[in-house]
Amino acid sequence: MRHSHIVLIGLAAALTGAVSPALAQVTRHRIAGIVSDSLGAGIENVTVAVLDVAGTRHVEQSDSAGRFAFVRVPRGRASVTVRRLGYHPVMKVIDVGGSAAPDSMSVMLFSLALGLAAVDVVETASGAPAEFYERRKINHFGRFIDRVELDRITSGTVSDALRMLPGVRVIPSRGIGNAVRVRGCRPTVWMNGMRVRGAELDDVVKADDVAAIEVYNSTAGLPVQFHDRDNPCGGILVWIRVQ
Repeated sequence: MRHSHIVLIGLAAALTGAVSPALAQVTRHRIAGIVSDSLGAGIENVTVAVLDVAGTRHVEQSDSAGRFAFVRVPRGRASVTVRRLGYHPVMKVIDVGGSAAPDSMSVMLFSLALGLAAVDVVETASGAPAEFYERRKINHFGRFIDRVELDRITSGTVSDALRMLPGVRVIPSRGIGNAVRVRGCRPTVWMNGMRVRGAELDDVVKADDVAAIEVYNSTAGLPVQFHDRDNPCGGILVWIRVQ
């Protein structure tokens, strides 16, 4: 079993000189850290996103040594989301610049492949599997969104493609993008046949990376290999584009 550890090290940047009370409320801080595996080796190309107290999103990629840094993040409550393809995403809420905040925060990422049965996928040129198009012809329970429809999205958020689907609600999220609910609960997200436990759709994928999406409001019509015994809230199947 292979684990990855994400260590987020908060470093407060001191301000010099006299400031007014209004300026003091927007004191900026630096957040730095390193993404590493269980052996201590740095992991590159991990996406680290900070949604600050003002609602501004800061995004960085870890370098070849697994290091990342943010500068001028406002003081206050913020969410940090760490994700990399092949791993479960992780989100933590931190108090930027707060006296009670720890100097470092360790997060463990679990591989998506752990405990999952192999799924054979035959892809088309677009990256969507042939089974997507086969189910679209005969399955009347699912909703099928292809690349043509996704190209109409201007926000870059995958969840926006689901807004008009019957029985689906897209609501603001405290993390990245929005949260998707069907019949009032969170459906299980599957990415290229692998289950992503406890994840929101916008946490794990961007619109530009998607070839096709299948949405099932319940287990009715949901292919048996994508049934989640721990969650009766249906499923969202995401198929990634061929690069």
